[in-house]
This record gives sequence, C-alpha cells and structure tokens, in this order.
Amino acid sequence: MRRRLLAAAFLLAGLALAGCGDVGLTATATEVPGAAATAARRAATPIPTPIRTPTAPVPPSPLPRPSPTSGPSDEEQIAAAVDAIAKALDSGNLDALRDLMIDQVAIAPGGDQGAETMDRDLALSWLRERAGPGPKVVSSDVVENFGLLEVHTEPWETKPPVSSGKVQFNLHRYNDQGDQDPIHGQWKIDVLIPQ
Repeated sequence: MRRRLLAAAFLLAGLALAGCGDVGLTATATEVPGAAATAARRAATPIPTPIRTPTAPVPPSPLPRPSPTSGPSDEEQIAAAVDAIAKALDSGNLDALRDLMIDQVAIAPGGDQGAETMDRDLALSWLRERAGPGPKVVSSDVVENFGLLEVHTEPWETKPPVSSGKVQFNLHRYNDQGDQDPIHGQWKIDVLIPQ
C-alpha cells in the first residue's frame, strides 16, 4: 500500500510538471506582445513639463471713482468738506455745520466711556458748549479702506469728555436717503471723537 501511495504521488508530481514547461526555482516574466517596444518608447519620449515664469503680484483694485461727467472729483469733494468745517470753525458759526451732519451723530470718546448718539441739533449744542477758545482745523486724513475722512480740530475747552482739547470729526459718504454710499454719496459728519 505504501508503494501505491508513493507511485500516485510521483504520478501527480509528473503531471503537474509536464504542464508547466520550464521548471526552475526562479520566476520568469511573462512575455506580453509589444511590451519591449512600449518600454522603449516610454524611455525615449520626454515628458513635457510646464515652464513657469514668475508673475508680478496683482495690485488690489482701486476703489471705484465717479466718472468725470458725474461732478467734482473725490479730491475736490474731500477738500470742500474740510473747507466747510474750517470756515464754520473760523467764523465761530457752528450752525454752518448743520448741513454737513447726518440726522444722528455719535459722540464716541473711546475707552470704556462708550458712545452717545444725539440728533443734529443736540450735537451742534454739544460743540458750542466746548468751542471756547476758537477751534481750528489742524489736519485731515483719508482712510480709503474704510471710506473715512478724519478732520482733526483743536483747541476745544476741556469739558468732559474732551480731555486734551481736541475733537476729531469723522465723515463718511451718505446718499440723499441717509444711507452710506461710498461711491455716490456726499461727505457727512457722523461721529465726533473728543480727545
């Protein structure tokens, strides 16, 4: 019986080896038709790489400006607003500021004092109470990113919340309906900052 098992094992091993062709202990690659030609073409063909040229950074777009046919330029409108404040302060006629103010003006001393909103007439009265020595416009700045015109004035009486004799007028552009309009609006005083 042992011989029969041994013979059956050799027979099975022989059949297995007969179907496999070259029997060796090393593995050989299976031949695929055209594989050598494909590999040769791949090695000979350069892979295109994009050429990157440095580009200059794009500057931010300027704020839209009114067209020349729409009226005075921004610079002229800014100069007119600053000039109107200067004339009102120089003459001592603070009521001349009425047309430059929006309906509700904020008094914002900063810090922990908060802000107080008052109507135009009350804001004019607030300014009159502190206008003692004859304040003047000393400088103005445009903060383009915020569409803001700052007009710095001094000297004012040091009545709280004015502590250093300075009041900054902040102006933004408003349309006829009283809404902020940074493109077509007129410069209006909307915040007073006592300093």
